[in-house]
Amino acid sequence: MKIKTFTVMTSSKKLDEKVNEFLDSDIELVDIKFSSSANGLAVLIMYNERDEHK
Repeated sequence: MKIKTFTVMTSSKKLDEKVNEFLDSDIELVDIKFSSSANGLAVLIMYNERDEHK
């Protein structure tokens, strides 16, 4: 399992674009967590890479 994080200080739209682009890639989603604080927004994605040879 791998972990990918995305953070932004201001625009949730920019975060949405980054996360959606990543989720559209060839991965198997394990879990996703969201965080909001005075420092900005963050998304933590736990995933497995898909095996291209299957």
